[in-house]
Amino acid sequence: MRVKLTNQYNQNIDAVFTAFMNPDFVKARSEAAGARNVNVTISEADGIYTLTTIRDVSAIPPGILSKFIPVWNKATQVETWRRSAGGSYTGSATANINGIPVSIKGRMKLSAFGDGSVNVMEALVKVHLPIVGGKMERFGRGASQEMFAREYMYSKANIIS
Repeated sequence: MRVKLTNQYNQNIDAVFTAFMNPDFVKARSEAAGARNVNVTISEADGIYTLTTIRDVSAIPPGILSKFIPVWNKATQVETWRRSAGGSYTGSATANINGIPVSIKGRMKLSAFGDGSVNVMEALVKVHLPIVGGKMERFGRGASQEMFAREYMYSKANIIS
């Protein structure tokens, strides 16, 4: 199942990228989205930034899915970013949730947009579970979109130019 989000910011691309690469900001953004026990590490080598976020995320799955998905789950997300020609930043991301047969792979692009910037994210969510896999993908898509929306609201309100 594919997910695509477009988030616009009033702040310029460098202010947004600086926030995205600040461990304290990323931790606060994750907590604002409902995560707990958030651990963020960021490294840079040869112009490639790697952001790893490990956190407990909650989910209240409907019906039969509650047999497969605990309320709190440890999620690991790894993003890599690099500056591209023209000044934008491009990246890729993977996310896994311990104990749940799901994989999330995506790509991002942060670009200048007028006086501000825009971050476009596309992800593919796959559940590797027969019979209820489709239902779990739909649930995962909705839960992911809600989390991304809360992270965006926090970012939009807290990134300083």
